[in-house]
Order: sequence, then C-alpha cells, then structure tokens
Amino acid sequence: MRNHLFLIASLLLVGVMSARAGATEIYPVKGSWYLFDVDEIVSLSGGTEWIDAQNDELSGYRGDGSALAFSFSLTNSAFLNLVDAGLAGDVFNLLINGVNYTSSSVAASSAAYVGIDLDAAWMAPGFSRLSVLLVPGDYTVTGFLKQSATDEYGFPYLATAGGLKIVDVNESGIFALLGVGAFILLFIRQKWRIAAAFSDKGVAK
Repeated sequence: MRNHLFLIASLLLVGVMSARAGATEIYPVKGSWYLFDVDEIVSLSGGTEWIDAQNDELSGYRGDGSALAFSFSLTNSAFLNLVDAGLAGDVFNLLINGVNYTSSSVAASSAAYVGIDLDAAWMAPGFSRLSVLLVPGDYTVTGFLKQSATDEYGFPYLATAGGLKIVDVNESGIFALLGVGAFILLFIRQKWRIAAAFSDKGVAK
C-alpha cells in the first residue's frame, strides 16, 4: 500500500515538474511590443533564455519563469523588430524557424539606461537591436542572451529585459525608396556617359 501511494505521489510530482518546464507560447499582436525577461535566477532552467517573468496583479497573472516561444502567421510581409531594454550592453541571439540571428553589437560596459521604455530604447543608439524582414508564412521565434551588460567591475548581470514587435511593411514607402534608388542609378549612368563622351573628344584627361 505504501509503495502504491509512493508511486502515485512520484507520478504527480513528475507531472507538475514537466508542466512547469514547458515553454510558454505567445501569439504577439502586430504593432505592439511584447516584453520578455532574461534572469538566470528566475529562469526554471537556470539559463539565460528569454523567459516569461511578467506579473499582472489586476488579472492575477504571474509569470512562472518558463522559456518563451513566440508563434505567429503572416499573410503579408512584415518586419520583426527586437530591442534590448533597461540597461544597455546586452546582445541577443534569436532563432526564427531555426535560423540564427544576432542583434547589433554594443559595448557590454555601456551605462545608457531607459528603463522599460522600448520605444525609447529603439531610438537610442547605445541599445542593441535587430530588424528582420519576413515573408508571408508561419513562424516560431525563441532567443537567449549572447552578451550581458556588465557592472563597474566587469561582472555580467545575466539579467535583463527586451522587447519584440511585428511591424507591417509600408509598401508605398518601399516603392518610394526603390524609385529613388532607380533615379540615382540612372543619374550615375548618365554622368558616366557624359564623361566618356568628353574623354573621347580629348576634353577630359
């Protein structure tokens, strides 16, 4: 009887641990930042992957430190934007459908600070960021800390926050840029032709 109860208790414990070890799947809304955390103390794995550590007292929600996986589908092309927040100096690695990307390089000893204002961090040059153009399709995105900001003694904090946002492509803006690029190419080509004509006549040396 005691062995039977011990077996049941063990199975329940394994079930609880498995449930807590699972990743939290997030379905981000276009145009809105989703805040994620990195903290090896809070993380269930003890690592530096992106985790769900946000608390919402009004709704009674408390993040459990599980790994985050962002899942979404695109019917039109869009940019996936990523930015560091809080204290600058962190660099992230992320996997988009298994393909590795790294956010921009910054000094780990940077002292820039914007709190959890992701728009301000996106505009500030001292914060690591990344923008990836995605074509229509289904996506899963995960990430982890590649470089940690350090304190005045050079020790890494191994704890930070960041944000991820999906932004629709402004097609008219892209076509405008393409138009400007085409105009510049035509201008340069015409300039070369004029220079070549003068060269043939012995005007240019």
